[in-house]
Amino acid sequence: IKMSIFNILDKRYKNTPNKIIYRFHDSKGNVIEEKSYKDIYEESKLISLNLLQCYNIVKGDRVIICMTPGIGYITTIWACFLSGIIAVPVYPLDINKFESDLEKLYNIINDSGAKVILTNSLLNNAYFFHKFYYYFKMPSVTWINVDNFKFNLYSNNYITYFLQRYLNLLTNDKDFSYSPEISENDIAFIQFTSGSTSNPKGVALTHKNITSNLLSIFNYETIEELNIKQKNKVMISWLPPYHDMGLIGFLINSVLLDAELNFCSPFDF
Repeated sequence: IKMSIFNILDKRYKNTPNKIIYRFHDSKGNVIEEKSYKDIYEESKLISLNLLQCYNIVKGDRVIICMTPGIGYITTIWACFLSGIIAVPVYPLDINKFESDLEKLYNIINDSGAKVILTNSLLNNAYFFHKFYYYFKMPSVTWINVDNFKFNLYSNNYITYFLQRYLNLLTNDKDFSYSPEISENDIAFIQFTSGSTSNPKGVALTHKNITSNLLSIFNYETIEELNIKQKNKVMISWLPPYHDMGLIGFLINSVLLDAELNFCSPFDF
């Protein structure tokens, strides 16, 4: 399969843009938020734009995703797949075991070489930052709250992007693109072990590793063959999105199968 993971989302977006692909539920089963292929595609593009153009992150950089489960987590990791940024999913810091979680995060930062941590508003507060600097001398790392990104054409980031593109055209500079070429052999993300028995250990997974693995589960050789034989599927998950089964088996696999995913936070299950 000579395509990146994002190519699959791109194909779904072009064929059925308004189809709901993700539904996030609360502890009582009520739908909190739902997103179509179009929503996920456009929001991940804008997150990608912010990261590449406003924070000077480049393809191949390692970026830790430390976020609570939800739609925002999904759009953020799809943005990494689009950008060629290597995502490093980690367990969100738990207030009840903050010291041990922080020590694991310290080891992952050092091992992965990540300089940026993507988070959301639920984890991005003064208490966490106070504890962060109080307990450990951490490596130089930038925390970015993805919830602050504006998903509209009139945001400052989009204006900056178009101004820069205009200047590049005038000076004949290389196109200012936020969609670098992604190969099937590029690393999609680094999966770390839980660290419950020893320091967390990372395994790098390429786009080809992931798509080939998912197709082998269903004993298919091509996505086209899978699409013919797997139709109108609905998936349900309460697994952590930073866990390999939750991330690969459900969040990514739902797009591969073109199957609506209904999921909730593992903290609510």
